Amino acid sequence: MATGQSLAKTNAHGIDKQIWQKIDAKFDPVKAQAALEWILECTGETTDESFGPALKDGYLICQLFLFIDPEIFAVKLKKRRFKPKKGQMAFKAREQIELFTRGCKKWGMRDTDTFTSQDLYEQENLNNVVNTLYSLNAKLAQMSSDGKYDGPLIKGGYAHAKEEKRTWTKEQLRKQANAIPFTSRGAIKVDKGPQLDGAGVVKTAGNENWKSSNVQSAWEKGSIAHDNGSKIDGAGVIKTTKEMQNWKPSTVQSAWEKGAIAHDDKTGIDSYGVIKTTKEMQNWKISEEPSQFTKGAIAHDLSNNYDGVGVVRQPQRRGQQ
Repeated sequence: MATGQSLAKTNAHGIDKQIWQKIDAKFDPVKAQAALEWILECTGETTDESFGPALKDGYLICQLFLFIDPEIFAVKLKKRRFKPKKGQMAFKAREQIELFTRGCKKWGMRDTDTFTSQDLYEQENLNNVVNTLYSLNAKLAQMSSDGKYDGPLIKGGYAHAKEEKRTWTKEQLRKQANAIPFTSRGAIKVDKGPQLDGAGVVKTAGNENWKSSNVQSAWEKGSIAHDNGSKIDGAGVIKTTKEMQNWKPSTVQSAWEKGAIAHDDKTGIDSYGVIKTTKEMQNWKISEEPSQFTKGAIAHDLSNNYDGVGVVRQPQRRGQQ
């Protein structure tokens, strides 16, 4: 694991941490070491550090580009006073990394094939750095095949595919216009024997002398027989047997005909809780005794200067009428 990584990567939690782990899993240390050895071979430099820390300040990759193209910075990028330097200053390191990626784009590399200064300086995505170096090596391999480059290459590197343009004659184009597309040719022919056609239906051809089987099919045999006794048939309906032919209806009163449960009516209330009028209540008369409501409120002693509501009364003063 590379040292000096960004806090966004080292202090990640949850899904961010899982994303960083997936990015780190793509990094191949074997390919990275091969790319570093290629850089050291081209530049003549030496280092005891691993891939990430060795390239972090951008010095070695700028020296690599000067080896490949000495005019890349002064002429093509118009940085005449620029010279790669070793150091730990963030501004200088990011500037050198940025100039390297600009040089890659100047050479025709796509934006997706180059890394950013954040990927290398903060050690966030060293896999992108490795891919950029291998893509640059692929362009050099293509130039080497054309005789335009004779320097070292990454061991085990790859080369970009070459475009092969094809020209067709009018006769070939005319034949192609009459060709039947594969979607119109139908499905693949499958040999299913003389008894089935392509749809799986039994064919008659070749089976003219066939005879039907006399064996009763499972469908014709019916369902499985069950012993339900003499009173129930296969559908579960009661059968009329000899024992049931002389049956007679029962004279016993059913529970439904007996009605509801009997209740004690001596309390003067029916089953719904309504007062019933009994013989004793037919000659009733209104009582002449005053009710509690008619008697009024409870009498209070008002000699203590309180009225009936409990409010203090003001005694009359002398001279007042």
